[in-house]
Amino acid sequence: MNNKIAKELAPLFGSKFEDNYNYLSLSANENVISDTAAQFLGSKLANRYYFKTNNGRFSDFPDFAASGLQTVDEVVDAAKKAICEMSGASYVNLFALSGIHAMLMSIISLTEPGDTVLSLSPSEGGHFSTRSIVEKVGRTSLFAPLSDGKVDINKLSELLENTPVKLIYLDLMNHIETVDIASIRAVAKSNTYIVYDASHTLGLIFGGQFQDPFAEGADVVCANTHKTFPGPHRGLILAKDVALGEKIENTIDGTFYSSVHYGTLLAMLVTIFEMRDYGKEFAKQIVENANTLAQQLEASGVEVAHCRDGSYTKNHQVHLVFKNRDGARSALELLREKDIVAHLCFRESIGHFVRLGVQEVTRRGMNEDDMKAIAYIVSSALNGTAQDGDARRLAADYQNVHYSFDAILEETERT
Repeated sequence: MNNKIAKELAPLFGSKFEDNYNYLSLSANENVISDTAAQFLGSKLANRYYFKTNNGRFSDFPDFAASGLQTVDEVVDAAKKAICEMSGASYVNLFALSGIHAMLMSIISLTEPGDTVLSLSPSEGGHFSTRSIVEKVGRTSLFAPLSDGKVDINKLSELLENTPVKLIYLDLMNHIETVDIASIRAVAKSNTYIVYDASHTLGLIFGGQFQDPFAEGADVVCANTHKTFPGPHRGLILAKDVALGEKIENTIDGTFYSSVHYGTLLAMLVTIFEMRDYGKEFAKQIVENANTLAQQLEASGVEVAHCRDGSYTKNHQVHLVFKNRDGARSALELLREKDIVAHLCFRESIGHFVRLGVQEVTRRGMNEDDMKAIAYIVSSALNGTAQDGDARRLAADYQNVHYSFDAILEETERT
């Protein structure tokens, strides 16, 4: 390798770069993609455009005819059908390039400049970028009234009576509970859209282990695709009915994307089919693992947040609560020193906390017994008794990706 290139790219090769895979990842933000899906990320198709064909012909885009792949149409259509079956959607757009991209497109599609968009405050678990996006596209941003982390329906009803809100965007990211969509729908006006951001919980929704946004009153579901849905970094938009989906389609098609990033699209299609076949089992194990981890941590003396009904968590997240920011930051540093990945977060209703997520370790094949081992390693790291390498040794035993087509792919390659 040329010396100049070697110097500039050296950090991307070798043991230091690969070492990132050896940590015990309890990030609630990430997951691991299957080898079956990942093979498309480096495919030569990744540089190609994708335009849906018209009866097998690229009549609308003749200059791009060589840059499409007609057979992908069938796979895209099958993936959309699978998503509709898993979610109750009637419309699916797979071409958002990220969760933020999906958020932006849904807000612009369903509102006009000057309209008011209601979202959740970041201080209570809402996404940090929603208000900025709403305001930068010329809409007015308001935060929903909250009480102990829950939307105050009485105050919301009063607000909606006095303020014309066009869209309610439910953008939870630091949460262990469901949101009462049905009550929000009951007090919202008929011309007010409800968009549910399922970036964290999409895989659980597809697997039937979390709330059902469409059945409870949401009009649109947006999400990224790399948390409990274990795909590449992309986004998607689902709509409850076809007419609303067409409204979104007419706004974003040919405006908010040209290239749909073929490589990650193909990888996501594979993941959709993996979730169709294994999603229920995967989602169930995620929730069981999260609750076991929380219970074991609490038993070891770590303060753990609870849901309002007394359970530990309804999803993949476990929140470790500390008296103040310094205590939470110190805990995070202790975990990182012992090769455990987690995040520092804040909600007014509980204060500063360290957020754990079990979706990646679950996809690597861990179960309730392994959560007991993780709880021991985490609590030992926090009280200063953990041994160096404990987290790495556990992670090293779980390098394969479960709930995927990988085993089938390996068998096919052998034969």
